[in-house]
Amino acid sequence: MFIYMSNQLKVLFFDWMSENGAKYDKPEDYIYYFIQFLNSNGLQINRVSLGGAALHPEIEAFGFTFTDEIIGESTVPFTDPLMVSSIYVNYPKGNILKMRFRAGIRMGEGFKNSPIPVLWEKKEPIHIPIYKTESNEYPIIEDLRKKGATEYYAQPLLLNQGVMSYISLSSNLTSGFNEETVATLKQILEIFAMGWLRFRQNEMISSLLSLYLGPMTGPQVLAGKIRRGDVETKEAVIWFSDIRDYTSISSNYPTEEVIQWLNDYYQEQISNIHKFGGEVLKIMGDGMLAIFPTDESRNIKTMARRAVIAYLQSKEFLKNQNLIRKKESKPILAHGIALHHGKVQYGNIGSQDRLDFTIIGSDVNLTSRISSHCGKYERDLLLSASFAKLVKNHTILIEENVNFKGLTKPENIYSLSSR
Repeated sequence: MFIYMSNQLKVLFFDWMSENGAKYDKPEDYIYYFIQFLNSNGLQINRVSLGGAALHPEIEAFGFTFTDEIIGESTVPFTDPLMVSSIYVNYPKGNILKMRFRAGIRMGEGFKNSPIPVLWEKKEPIHIPIYKTESNEYPIIEDLRKKGATEYYAQPLLLNQGVMSYISLSSNLTSGFNEETVATLKQILEIFAMGWLRFRQNEMISSLLSLYLGPMTGPQVLAGKIRRGDVETKEAVIWFSDIRDYTSISSNYPTEEVIQWLNDYYQEQISNIHKFGGEVLKIMGDGMLAIFPTDESRNIKTMARRAVIAYLQSKEFLKNQNLIRKKESKPILAHGIALHHGKVQYGNIGSQDRLDFTIIGSDVNLTSRISSHCGKYERDLLLSASFAKLVKNHTILIEENVNFKGLTKPENIYSLSSR
């Protein structure tokens, strides 16, 4: 039975929010049980779409779609050329499809031909009483009509700092919504947005920390590891790389082109490092510092092999890119990479006003010094003696007893036997 008294419905919703607003850890749970509250009070919601812009360089938008159907294991997930990921989550009275889209989704016909662009432009709710009309300009309305929907209501969820999401609902309530119901729904959704803000803020903070600090370091900062001097000793493979002749290249070509070349280069190299268990800690123009740390399931020999594979895949990519660059009369990019095995101090270094989550130690210094000798030996990869022992069947000695500036002990330098 539907509660037509708006004040009574609002009181019930306030009670629901006070009990459940902070209860759910997953956004899909918050959405689903909110819908169940509405339906327990007679609104007969059969579809909900909630989405918005994402604060991520590769992901433009996110979306959650509820329908009152149970999805079987054989169901093929919804796909779109611009979709990054999609997954169904089943509940007792329906399912929610979680989606993420890459840049360009808001230029697609599906989005442009929906009510949402108008919603975002005017920042006002849209109410379409489907049961009172024979046709509508929006394809989604006609699709909903075929499925028995009588009402469509969409509303922007205005969050803080200009970040906006939206929610749309359809209902198969035979009598439709009266004016009082629509006004009450608007107020309820404004309060719902306050709870939704928690999920959006958590997602944005987590995403940005992962982007700027790395997928391993970001969560540690979010979990509270933020004190200056809060460091731990880690055994790891240390990776230091830089692009050769970068100063000459950057001085002789337009800045826009150089930035694009850097982005293409780092996209492949960083992806390979992350794919094989590494963490990029710092990008310094043409140079990069990364580690492949050990843990309970991955010993140092495993991480050494993974670092070598990441190097080999990056090498192959750069080789293919340079073939294209040569045909286009663009400069050939060459890099020097050093791999070393040692112990590092990993954590917060800096001042009270500016911290850096990074690694320090003599092993880090040695890796940097070895990398600077790649040009001298005309090698794109050099290995320290301690790293060479981890992959000893695949190395060759380049030079013995090399002295490095600032370091007291000479070091034997190796490379892979097939480079």
